[in-house]
Amino acid sequence: MVPGSGTGALSGITGSGGMAVDEDGTHRVWFDYEVDAGA
Repeated sequence: MVPGSGTGALSGITGSGGMAVDEDGTHRVWFDYEVDAGA
């Protein structure tokens, strides 16, 4: 997540993510994030 990219209720979001492709072609996407409710 790019700092400052969240808007509205997600204005305090921070985190990261990734993607992996298995040998059988299965795509896996994940996100690890936190939302600062005080932002």
